[in-house]
Amino acid sequence: MLYPGLYKTHLNRRFSLIFTAIRESDHKVYVVGYYLEPTRREKQTLLAIPLEVFIDRSMSGPRFEYLNKGTEQTPDGIFLDGGPATFEHFKGGRYLVYGVATCQEEDGEQYVFYAPEEGHQAFFLRPLSEFTEQVERDGYSGPRFNKVNNPFTT
Repeated sequence: MLYPGLYKTHLNRRFSLIFTAIRESDHKVYVVGYYLEPTRREKQTLLAIPLEVFIDRSMSGPRFEYLNKGTEQTPDGIFLDGGPATFEHFKGGRYLVYGVATCQEEDGEQYVFYAPEEGHQAFFLRPLSEFTEQVERDGYSGPRFNKVNNPFTT
């Protein structure tokens, strides 16, 4: 079982796991978090790591070892400023968008991570290019997701 919190990598780097998410296209599970001491190449961004890479034990020990429950502060710029933003899918349904993560192990592609506004039980990842693309389907032509004005933020 994976717990949110602080992990140590096999290279003695600290990684803060925030949550797991499911990629929409193939339902592959990812671990989303960030390195506390990012390299110049990584910058300070959220990373999406495939679950099978995160729990890989084919080395002399685990790739990521759980240290403790999360006590580290999330760096500024990781999540959207002002908290999650509400978007509406063109088929209906509202979603809370939390930010963008970069897939570290596969292709370096950026993914939007989000959850249903009502009763969300899982986080989802969708490529940023797909999230922002224009769709034409069933008489609709426009963006896949539209940002909803939130009366509680400015």
